[in-house]
Amino acid sequence: MIVDTLKANSLAQLKEKLAVASRPNTLILAFASTDIDHVTLYSLLTQKGYTAVTSISAGQFLNGELLFKGVICMILELPEGSFKLKRYEYSDDFFDAGKKLGNYAQTAYKEEPIKVG
Repeated sequence: MIVDTLKANSLAQLKEKLAVASRPNTLILAFASTDIDHVTLYSLLTQKGYTAVTSISAGQFLNGELLFKGVICMILELPEGSFKLKRYEYSDDFFDAGKKLGNYAQTAYKEEPIKVG
């Protein structure tokens, strides 16, 4: 697994720094401030070939440095089949959302899970 991190103060700066995904199983987790257009962020990441997960945050940290307005990305090049993403509608009933996610996970991963601890 190859891990890299990236920070940018704007989407324009992120576009300059972001390379095209080198492998089809490259996952990018992006944490961005509320002033970043998340639809455009997601579009940029997927156009570069990444499987993207974006999130809004009040402040981003990278190597102990705090960034209030910008984007922090963690890029993971993972083995094929090591992750799956599923979108579904949810409500404010977090118990129900957790139950749906748990049921999906039971069917999505047939092998013994890796235990970290």
